[in-house]
Amino acid sequence: MKIVVVSDSHGNYRNFISVLRKHKDADCIIHAGDGESDVGELEMYENALFKKLIFVGGNCDIHGIHERTRIAELGGIRIFIAHGDAYDVKTDKTVIARKAAAENCQAAVFGHSHIRYCAVVDGVFLLNPGSCDMQADNTPPSYAVMTVEDGRISAEIFEL
Repeated sequence: MKIVVVSDSHGNYRNFISVLRKHKDADCIIHAGDGESDVGELEMYENALFKKLIFVGGNCDIHGIHERTRIAELGGIRIFIAHGDAYDVKTDKTVIARKAAAENCQAAVFGHSHIRYCAVVDGVFLLNPGSCDMQADNTPPSYAVMTVEDGRISAEIFEL
């Protein structure tokens, strides 16, 4: 299963949609927050892609109408999805790893820090694709492609 993972698009619909168009063959799209205006545009203009989307709200999503966390079962793997601001992801990845494990999830996808990250922490696969708008560490904008196959999770992070 191919899952495109983006976060923190912050109104940069051009970058967001370019990622999705590049990977139209994706089975699922996860947006880990701070992109509600981009998600709204996706729903209006690219409905086929919108139907593949799982979105959680972030701390900058001002309308607050989206769930802040979700659990998705994709390819037989449970994935905890959160923006990350409520889980101290900028300084301590164990908090979100523990929350995912408590929810019986094998992976957690998050954003918020605008810094890409991919590692296994306390037995949980953690993935932050970075920001598809602007990174906090002056690297180019990025996104990830997560693959779930035969109960195994892998991911690759790409620059825009």
